Amino acid sequence: MEQLPASLRDQAAQLAPDLLAHGRTTPGYFDVLANSINIMQDHITRTRLAGEPPHVMLLPRLRHIRLMDFNRGKDAIAEGRLCVEQALPTLRRYI
Repeated sequence: MEQLPASLRDQAAQLAPDLLAHGRTTPGYFDVLANSINIMQDHITRTRLAGEPPHVMLLPRLRHIRLMDFNRGKDAIAEGRLCVEQALPTLRRYI
């Protein structure tokens, strides 16, 4: 800022915080791609379920795990196991 002419320093000081903000305000390319895939997958799933509804449907809570979170496999497996354990009494009726 010191290298700018004095006439521009005040204006630059007012604009700098907005232009140099550390936080991202718009989604990146991979965020948009992942969201598009999630929307498409949700649409396909809903269409198939409408045509052939399941007897039992298990829905583990995985919203906190994103498309590219391959390192969170253990978390996903643990959540799936918990979901099955909670649904086991209902599942036993269909076995």
